[in-house]
Amino acid sequence: MNKIIFSLVIVTALSTASCKKNYNCNCVATLSGGQTTNVTTVINNTKSKAQKACTDLESSSTVGNETIVCSIK
Repeated sequence: MNKIIFSLVIVTALSTASCKKNYNCNCVATLSGGQTTNVTTVINNTKSKAQKACTDLESSSTVGNETIVCSIK
């Protein structure tokens, strides 16, 4: 009986650890003139997938001399 309960606790813990949640991807764009702009995008996914999507936003948003840095908050 204890093994069954322990197994259920482990399965429940693992299934909730990979649940989709809302993560805020905060991007800061620094223009060549020194001006900065903050943009926050909400990503609903697992943490690892949200982190990848946030990083993809960073690399797909580079234009000209501006620098864009995105991170999950």
